[in-house]
Amino acid sequence: MKKILFIVPVIAGLNSCTVKEEYTIGKSGRIQYNYSLNGSDLKDFMAEEESFEKTLNEKKDFVEALGRGITIEEFYKRLTDDHDLLKHHNAAAVKYFKENKTTYNQLKHHKLYVNFDQLTYNTELKTTSENIDQESKLLNNFLFNFFIAIDNPFNTNYLTNTKTATNNSFEIIFNKADYKQLINSLTKEFDSRMQDNMMFNKMFNYQLIIHTPDKILSSSKDGSYYTLDQKTIKLDYTFAEIISEENKSVKITF
Repeated sequence: MKKILFIVPVIAGLNSCTVKEEYTIGKSGRIQYNYSLNGSDLKDFMAEEESFEKTLNEKKDFVEALGRGITIEEFYKRLTDDHDLLKHHNAAAVKYFKENKTTYNQLKHHKLYVNFDQLTYNTELKTTSENIDQESKLLNNFLFNFFIAIDNPFNTNYLTNTKTATNNSFEIIFNKADYKQLINSLTKEFDSRMQDNMMFNKMFNYQLIIHTPDKILSSSKDGSYYTLDQKTIKLDYTFAEIISEENKSVKITF
């Protein structure tokens, strides 16, 4: 079961070619946040692909449920109901939830989605401008630490970007060290075709999408893409760009 719940969410930290964070900001200060990863381009580099497919078929009901999206509470219930769900990792998985009961109770109604055919991973959160930074980190770190607890082979955490939201602005500061650690970990996990850090840096991308209640007035990043109504902005980075300089940041006003 190692490949089934490790490759995806840990790639979840980088979204095989694209880690995407999307924010929808409402006039009231409410924010809907989505974190997603698309690992499809890494599938060709997976060792033991036949074993991976066999495991998926053995747990077809669970795999299909994750594809539709399940709450963290339902995920935990499946772990306790089926002691063979994650094979020899199941005991460690249940232990992690019990040891993090307070955080679990805060997050249990949030959903996660995993599509194993496409190797994509997604979480969603509804919060406020005051709490977006803290709550998004809490959710993502809880899930990534879970994967580490069940022997995450990439030995990495969620990519932590600091978010600051006000009534008319939104700023993100990238944590360069996280991206570097992720690249260094991945080079040890895939075959010789991928043993080149520069190749990884160029292959993996980060995409930021922000929807605002009013027209966007400015962006600190050149080359930003805007929708016709100027209420959505999309910014794209390669990991190489993020790693190459001091911690990058982007700020928009609206």
